[in-house]
Amino acid sequence: MAGGGGEGELNLVPYLDIMLNLIMFLLVVTAYIVELREAPVLVPSLVGEGGSPPSDAEKKGFLSVTVSPRALSVICSLDTVPPIELLRKGASLPYPDLTKVLRQLKETQNLEEALQIVADPSTPYSEVVATMDAARSDSKGDLFPGIQLALAASQ
Repeated sequence: MAGGGGEGELNLVPYLDIMLNLIMFLLVVTAYIVELREAPVLVPSLVGEGGSPPSDAEKKGFLSVTVSPRALSVICSLDTVPPIELLRKGASLPYPDLTKVLRQLKETQNLEEALQIVADPSTPYSEVVATMDAARSDSKGDLFPGIQLALAASQ
């Protein structure tokens, strides 16, 4: 065609080069910003010594701490341990008492190295964190380093 005015084609190659470079740049930057870490997961053993089911003496108990507006409740999966309820003292929950109870249970019972903290959605985050801190360690050392969080079923 003489005189111009013809339809020109759009060259997508430079745009694709730019997009590919942007994607690679974002991937590299994201790799430095976000560090992937391993989460410690404590899995209970399903078999005892020699591949047989664990005996009652070998079974480990599992603790659950429930945070409610009026108290902290400690429940153990072992039948020998009754539920323990620590009532709120004034405006705060009894975290030092919780640490003492957990230390006593850890020293006297065969327990897993993890426990579960159960709270309902209306529980203030600061109370959940304080409960986690009280359950992790005390002046004698580690208590329960592995903590699982759970949401209480609404009623």
